[in-house]
Amino acid sequence: MFKKKFVTVGCVLGILAFGACFGPPPHPPTPGTAPPLRDSFHGIRSMAVEVENRVASPHLNPDDFAKAVAWDINIRRGESHIVASVGADSNPQAQLRVSILDEKATHPPGSPNWSVSADVSGSVIARNGRVLWGDRGVYSIVLQTPETDADQVWQDPVVRNRLARVLVTRMLHWE
Repeated sequence: MFKKKFVTVGCVLGILAFGACFGPPPHPPTPGTAPPLRDSFHGIRSMAVEVENRVASPHLNPDDFAKAVAWDINIRRGESHIVASVGADSNPQAQLRVSILDEKATHPPGSPNWSVSADVSGSVIARNGRVLWGDRGVYSIVLQTPETDADQVWQDPVVRNRLARVLVTRMLHWE
């Protein structure tokens, strides 16, 4: 009887030690895979991007930001199959309209980091008028730069490109 309990305890410890501690995770994540595409975008293959900046003293150029958004959508073509263009496409299946409502750049004294944020309202409207996506939020990034002037920080293309990446990621993937 003692022998059966000893064998059972030994097997349990072996399973726990080698299966739970040293084995691979049950579903190892695949590096570089994107989250699933938002359901409402399935079947959309072309999108026109329009951006307006409603800030009284704008730092983000709407044309440059629209190009950055379109570029970010296009580099994700493998996962979304959407081709984006700036302005009026001949007949896009959807239109992304972005309004920049506020811009802020703050810099704690003595820190090389800047917190840059844009309050953005965006929507994607299909050719038939159906709203595929809509969001309003503050998109933020942290940027390390030696610049001490907020105007110079806004001129850095990294700011525009990273804010565009946040917008596109939220649009394509987040529920």
